[in-house]
Amino acid sequence: MSSKPSIQAPLGFKLRHTLRGHRNTVYALAWSPDGKMLASPSGDRLIHIWDTEIGEICNTIKFDSVENAGWSPNGKIFISSGDHRKYDSVLQAWDSSDFRLQYLIEAPQEDRYFGIGGRFAWSPDSFTLAVWGYSGDVKLFDTQQSQFFKTLKTHGHNYRFGNWSPNGKFFALATQDKILIWDIESGEIVTEIEGYYEWNCQFAWSSDSNFFAFGGTSKPRARDYNVRLWNIPKNQLSFLEGHKSAVRQVSFSYDGRLLITKSTNDVIFWRCDTWQQVTVLRDPNYDSRIAINPKKSTFAILGENDRAIHIWDLDDDTLLKVSSSNNSVR
Repeated sequence: MSSKPSIQAPLGFKLRHTLRGHRNTVYALAWSPDGKMLASPSGDRLIHIWDTEIGEICNTIKFDSVENAGWSPNGKIFISSGDHRKYDSVLQAWDSSDFRLQYLIEAPQEDRYFGIGGRFAWSPDSFTLAVWGYSGDVKLFDTQQSQFFKTLKTHGHNYRFGNWSPNGKFFALATQDKILIWDIESGEIVTEIEGYYEWNCQFAWSSDSNFFAFGGTSKPRARDYNVRLWNIPKNQLSFLEGHKSAVRQVSFSYDGRLLITKSTNDVIFWRCDTWQQVTVLRDPNYDSRIAINPKKSTFAILGENDRAIHIWDLDDDTLLKVSSSNNSVR
């Protein structure tokens, strides 16, 4: 299932598979915790589960509306959500061993609208599911007691992306012009990062929870395409320069040696010991999704009008031998 992708790959990259099987746009990509399977929810009302070792579909979930999906960190439960009005306040929980529907997670009575896509994020221990939408507030769901138990107040709306810190102590949520970070135990906001603007920007924590990376611009329509890097213990903000368009996605590699940032037309790989660029992957697809494997040096990226998935393997040693003369940190 391989063919030449639109991306021009530099030294250290090898195309493993090109996965085809969707008839409509793929909305998201999600790796299983063991790094062997990949889920792809699509506008064709299918979630394909791919065996990425052989490049074949090993299971398919059919549902009236699918927008988002992801495994629990322990690999036992698979969650999906959609954007149809009938399902915008419900998440579907599937047994990941056979992908049979186990139960539904319905919004609390006072907040029946999760918002388009039913956005969610698993806690690192798999015990808590954070759910949010256009209502703004984050609802915490206890997966063992099967009930919502806490609300993180935002006093806003249109929060698009959220995630837990790897140590499970904090939860961050991004909107158009700020990022909010809560202390989970107290339920209080402990940090507000303001002064950047990007409608659909993601962020990433390093595996030790010491670094927080995000994109965005300094003001609306500004040509400021830097990656922001916050050293949390030192409370120090640095800027990584190199992108020539707005940064949309940010991820750390599974072993913490690389930071991967994607703009509207390229993907930059940075080494985390010096924060220098090691290589650039040119991507002509304006807003294609990228997903970094949690267990190995592999990533998935959309292509062919977001209907095909390219699986790339990285040679970390080759990449880290690259010496960049570009001083990209300030």
